[in-house]
Amino acid sequence: MTHSNKKIDQEVRNYGGSEYGLVNANAEPNSKRLLLSDLRGGDYAHAGDVEAIDLVLDKILKINPKVKSGNVLDVGCGFGGTLEYLRNQGFTNLYGVDINAESINYAKTKYQNIHFDLLDALEIESFYPKEKFDLVIMFNSIYAITDKKKLLESLAKISKKDAILVVFDYSSPKQNKALPILDFSGKKMLPIELKSFSTDLKETNWHLIEAKDLSNEFITWYSKFIDRLRNKKNYLEQNFSKNDINQVESSFSYFLNQLKNKNMEGVVIYATKYK
Repeated sequence: MTHSNKKIDQEVRNYGGSEYGLVNANAEPNSKRLLLSDLRGGDYAHAGDVEAIDLVLDKILKINPKVKSGNVLDVGCGFGGTLEYLRNQGFTNLYGVDINAESINYAKTKYQNIHFDLLDALEIESFYPKEKFDLVIMFNSIYAITDKKKLLESLAKISKKDAILVVFDYSSPKQNKALPILDFSGKKMLPIELKSFSTDLKETNWHLIEAKDLSNEFITWYSKFIDRLRNKKNYLEQNFSKNDINQVESSFSYFLNQLKNKNMEGVVIYATKYK
């Protein structure tokens, strides 16, 4: 599949410098992520797609009904579909960061009313001013961060008092235990260990509101996703490589099996910044 990147603006081209490297405006997006977007009917890289976002929005708006008018940051924004969905729900000041240049190119081309930046999440406090954000979200992205406590500390510095933090991801009873597979960008997958993560939140100026087990929802979402993939295989084979299709099916089958066997859980965590 061919996706034009001619409209990438100069901000992304110039951002990288020597540390991150110049963004290649001709780089093609990750083909397996494009496959996910096709199957999900939107540029989402997280479990549950729109249903998951709505679940999170319901809680966020109960915590702070005025958050729609605030500054929102999506860490690990991928192709930008989650932020675009928020924009369509009335959120107005939206920012997304991702370490993958191809994802940022794609997002900036397709969703031009949203601010996107190429950025390592662990360098985020040196990029944004202090106390800028009212809401920070992370959908299936924190698993890729090894030093989660450092990230939480950095996010606290760029968040306003009473800002909301949402972490939607995998959890595991084993701290710092990587899954035996890589994600579709080739990154290690390190699920959250809830006890240590709760401690990290407290020590980095975040107040834990709720950690909700979504394992049953993840099982339902992944079961439906795999069924959809299998039902659309003939179509998919006309647009994607068999290797990509097989890898996506294998990965999601693995996740589903781990969830069913309770070796891994789905979780959403809500916290607010102390001061």
